[in-house]
Amino acid sequence: MHGTRNNVLMTMTDPWGYFWTHDSKGEYSADSNCTILVQPIDSHGNPATQITINIFAVEAEEGFDGGSIYNQTTMSNSSLVISVGGHTGAIVTVDQSFFLFNFHSDGTVNRDGIAAFYYITSEEANIPWATLECPMDCFGQGTCVNGQCVCYSGYTGVLCKNDDLHKLFLLHDNCLYTDWASTTWNRTFEGNVCDLDLSPDPSPQAWTGISCSSHRIRELDLNGVNLDCHGNGLPAEPPLRYADMIDMSESHITGSIPTEFWRGYSLNQVNLRNADLTGNIGEGIADAPSLNLLDLSHNQITGPIPAALPRLQLLNEVDLSNNLMSGYIPSELADMPLAQISLSNNNFYCPTPQLIQIIDVSCNNLTVAAISPDSAISGDTGSTVTVTGVGFSYTANTLSCAFGGVLSDNTTVVSDTLLTCTVPQLIAGATTFALYAFGAPASLNALDFSFVPKCPYGTYLNANQSSCAVCPPHAMCEGGAQQPYPEFGYHQAIK
Repeated sequence: MHGTRNNVLMTMTDPWGYFWTHDSKGEYSADSNCTILVQPIDSHGNPATQITINIFAVEAEEGFDGGSIYNQTTMSNSSLVISVGGHTGAIVTVDQSFFLFNFHSDGTVNRDGIAAFYYITSEEANIPWATLECPMDCFGQGTCVNGQCVCYSGYTGVLCKNDDLHKLFLLHDNCLYTDWASTTWNRTFEGNVCDLDLSPDPSPQAWTGISCSSHRIRELDLNGVNLDCHGNGLPAEPPLRYADMIDMSESHITGSIPTEFWRGYSLNQVNLRNADLTGNIGEGIADAPSLNLLDLSHNQITGPIPAALPRLQLLNEVDLSNNLMSGYIPSELADMPLAQISLSNNNFYCPTPQLIQIIDVSCNNLTVAAISPDSAISGDTGSTVTVTGVGFSYTANTLSCAFGGVLSDNTTVVSDTLLTCTVPQLIAGATTFALYAFGAPASLNALDFSFVPKCPYGTYLNANQSSCAVCPPHAMCEGGAQQPYPEFGYHQAIK
């Protein structure tokens, strides 16, 4: 609260001013216990005799979090003037020179908090409303006019902090012209959607798929309502801040899941089954630690299982089946004690870990059988090799040839059993060849490969191809990989 810590008393002495419970766009902190002593002095330097307090913004967990005003410097039932919580504000006066304000919260549900304006009652006519700065500058989502926030389109609340309508407008605009939006979502509406009668009967004020709790949207259920984003995909912004359930399954969202989507403060259940999704899930899923259910099945999602997924300890149900995902299934999935994970009908590599969390899975063997040629001159550019094996086409867009762990600049999958790749420049010596995907080994086996020195004129490559030897007497040595030939007489022409 105003940058102060728990159990640290803050004192305000101006004849008027704002106070609020936290200093960011986020929620107030869990286990808050913040106190302000308001002891204003009037324009003549005298203490107040009466103070008016307008608690104009209240959003706190009903029955558990809230603010209280006391008429003594100690907090007790006998000194309590008023307590506020939930969503109801108040205007009160105290007939004395000070009051104490305390805000407290438990460790469960945190909300937007409380904001208030106080003034010495006798000084009301002197308040410079035209120059007052609104708390938090209306969070950048409105303009301060005479000490009050005038919200931009899509934002509501006395401090313009509620952005639920803005999020709905973004989704509406990305997926315009569809039946669900054009008939039931009123794009010109300004206000808190959750203050409307959200009955199932069609009307200009009925918003399909929305359920509210405590004046904020808690569920967005657009399953099977002909949602079609026409290639635009989901908006690249965090979802509804307090939505714990988002279901847009059986739709045509198209495109990949934006990283910002996973920054839902309360996301608990996400169902995007059969929604024409492509691209990777991405490591941004780590920003949704409250996820309990995740269904992304029956899409065209590619890439590996995110390394961040096993860190989501509350996940119970995970369905990634019937996609185009690849790579090795991480053994760290064993760290998800509650999860039941479906991974069948993808392009994962064998072998798969034997985990009780995985209820179904399929995999493909990716092996390399032969490479030709099995050597290249060290330092040369443009050399190409041909590789045969099994399982190449399953992950054609993600495979890379790797020589001693160094990736090729160009890998071309010709068929399920054939690919070609360019050879990187490496120092001479024996190494191995394997196939990589997503920066890690993908093939079940590796092959021997060697880089031979590029010998200068007057030397030749020794028998084990590890170094250049001086040309023997009465012989000619052209260098490179050529062997010596007689200085005089007949010899095979060098091609």
